[in-house]
Amino acid sequence: MRAANGWVSLDRASVNRHPRHPLIALVPGFLLLVVSAPSRHADPGAVARVNVDFAAKRSVKSMAGMLNGIGCCPVVSDAWFASIEPRIVRGSLPEALLSEGPAVGKLALMRHLKSRYVLVVSSLWGYPLYGWHHHGNQGAGQPPWVNWAMWENFVVEQVARVRRAGASGMFIYDVWNEPDGEIWWTGTRTQLYDTYRRAERKIHALDPSAAIAGPSLSGWDPVAIENFLNACLSTGTQVNVLTWHELLMEPPAGTTADYRDFSEVTNHLKYARSRWLKSSRYAPLKIREIHINEHVGADDFLRPGEAVAFLAALEAGGADAAARSCWDPPAVSSDDCWNGSLGGLLDQQTCGPVPRSLYWVYDTYPDGVATRVTGVASSPSLAILASASDRESGFPQILLGHNRMVNGAGKAPFHVSLTLENLQALKPFATASTITIEVLGLPDSQTQPLPSPPLLLRTTAPVRDGTATIALPSIALHSAQIVRIRK
Repeated sequence: MRAANGWVSLDRASVNRHPRHPLIALVPGFLLLVVSAPSRHADPGAVARVNVDFAAKRSVKSMAGMLNGIGCCPVVSDAWFASIEPRIVRGSLPEALLSEGPAVGKLALMRHLKSRYVLVVSSLWGYPLYGWHHHGNQGAGQPPWVNWAMWENFVVEQVARVRRAGASGMFIYDVWNEPDGEIWWTGTRTQLYDTYRRAERKIHALDPSAAIAGPSLSGWDPVAIENFLNACLSTGTQVNVLTWHELLMEPPAGTTADYRDFSEVTNHLKYARSRWLKSSRYAPLKIREIHINEHVGADDFLRPGEAVAFLAALEAGGADAAARSCWDPPAVSSDDCWNGSLGGLLDQQTCGPVPRSLYWVYDTYPDGVATRVTGVASSPSLAILASASDRESGFPQILLGHNRMVNGAGKAPFHVSLTLENLQALKPFATASTITIEVLGLPDSQTQPLPSPPLLLRTTAPVRDGTATIALPSIALHSAQIVRIRK
């Protein structure tokens, strides 16, 4: 629907997303393949072929990142946080993280991990949903345009506390969250542009090298993005990080209700880079990066198969960074945005955090980013992330997820034939005549704990002319596997 302010507004009442109280702060040599546990009743005709070429190298950036997730009660431990190596964490950093309390160490840990914090300035100011407040009665209590001096002074205060902590280089300032949704913004477009412009001026006056992000729309809208960029051009306002969200909560027109087209994410990113980041027209904006600073909708945020699909689509599109969204899990009283569960990767209903199935995707993913190679599947509903080696053991790694990129077909479990090509390009397998394969299952078990992935298969396969073919356990929709390949 279209909001009174002229922006297209999403109907958030129909989804199970927590109305993210202002975003409070704080996302071994093996072949990793995300697939399902075997199904004894799979359609015998549902066969998928997956080919991985270890000689075809790719250069990608890590898409590990999260919205909130570190929590306040309790704060997630350093070990859990470090295990997923988030490149960005997006939220509204509490004072305690910069100055005192159990969360303060996260800033030092993020610096060690070379992670960056995306500070959502609007979440500290307040939103119309909460009477322009946040955290109870805190916040401004009025929209920015009512008192521009108050807004500008507020922005200066946020930059000052970051500078006092010596953290300027690791912060990105995200001026306003989802201004196309009337629960987050009720002003006009002109008022939004002015709000952003005034914030950018104050931030860069204090820190000329600061990265400032926008417009952080709730979804892909190239017209709205270009209008925003043109407004910034007309006033000499920088947009250092171009941002929007990719939640994929609705199917494309003319498709079945459960269909999601992850290739849209890739196409949007490529379009944005070509039209805006690389364009001489928009060079004065000094766009350095493109971030998808929220991705995955409420239905899919606990599904391993869809997690791999999003990561693969983001990499393929050339995103510079991404943050996984957090939601309220169904039929669970806990709020995964704020309970220190890494945005739902950990189960906090037990005595201490325990991994969920989804956690193992994000725990394994960072190990393969630096050595990404090409993988191709015969079905678009199989997403692939293949790597030549893992950082600890030096063996290959692949992620493959059975996801919802189907339109009335492909819901049955797949029988997968995995072909590994050019194994001789990998030093450990240069002269290998056989390889050993282990397959671990990551089921679509949602909120249920999974302390460790179950072993589904251990076998050997011959290598001929640098090629090996393995029949994997079947892959159920939404599920995943970890496939380890050794000598």
